[in-house]
Amino acid sequence: MKLGWTVVLATGVLVASACFVEIRDLQPIGVGGDGGTGATSTSSAGGAGGGTGPCPADMVHITDPDFAPADYCIDRYEVTQKQYSSFLVAVGNDVAQTDQPSQCANNMYLQQEGAYCPNNRQAPNEPVNCVDWCDAWAYCHHYGKRLCGSLSDGGALAYGDPGSSDEWEFACSNGLRQRFPYGDSPELCTCYFPRSWEMDDPNGLCGNAQLKNFNAHLDVGSLPGCEGGYPGLFDMTGNIAEWTNRCESDAADANCVTRGGFTFGSVDYDDCNRIDDSRNFPRINNNLTDGSFDVGFRCCSDGQ
Repeated sequence: MKLGWTVVLATGVLVASACFVEIRDLQPIGVGGDGGTGATSTSSAGGAGGGTGPCPADMVHITDPDFAPADYCIDRYEVTQKQYSSFLVAVGNDVAQTDQPSQCANNMYLQQEGAYCPNNRQAPNEPVNCVDWCDAWAYCHHYGKRLCGSLSDGGALAYGDPGSSDEWEFACSNGLRQRFPYGDSPELCTCYFPRSWEMDDPNGLCGNAQLKNFNAHLDVGSLPGCEGGYPGLFDMTGNIAEWTNRCESDAADANCVTRGGFTFGSVDYDDCNRIDDSRNFPRINNNLTDGSFDVGFRCCSDGQ
């Protein structure tokens, strides 16, 4: 589905309608209870904030006065190691205790233990990684949510079609109005961490020396500049790539799309609208020695 609210003037200049959002001061961010990050933010974006509107406190309400179908909730933060560990306890770390789609019938494990995967007890507030698409789907479904999908109905999206707008991209780009969560121009140290040899900083990686290895993630929400495209929404680019409901087929071994880039790579990979074959991974990974250290997820849901 393509959006039709962008206006083309006779001069050929594209003009996007203004986005009316209320921005209030953010309270300190904290990582909270199971099934979501319990921020105490009072920011609002078309109805977001504090669990008093159509979304719970750990999610942001995405609406747009110029595009009525946009009316859903998205997690404020990437799902953390702590939250995913709580999910494993809740289901007994047993795939049979989850309700997964038929494409995931061969999914044997809920968590991958790869060589580059951190011990989740040592990094509770970092984004969970080494989970495949089926694991992410099971987590979201367990908490009454879904992997972010079509902007029209939350369902699956066509593979590799950037012209088909989705919930994840719409939220990241402030209603398709900008390239990055924070604006149109890339800012290397706002969400993205360049490789050490790309910076004059002797510590490299924007001064975050702890990111000089393959466990290159920070606690969710720890970069206040990495907020947007809606107020109260964090880490939509950088930190870790995120699974979405966009796969090339219904086959168990089909590739599925991740969005948002991760710590290493080109800043171009952090565009909200980028869909690239090199950032797609198989739906199921049953190899316990080879987890995807740079892939995690967040969830979407309908408003309450």
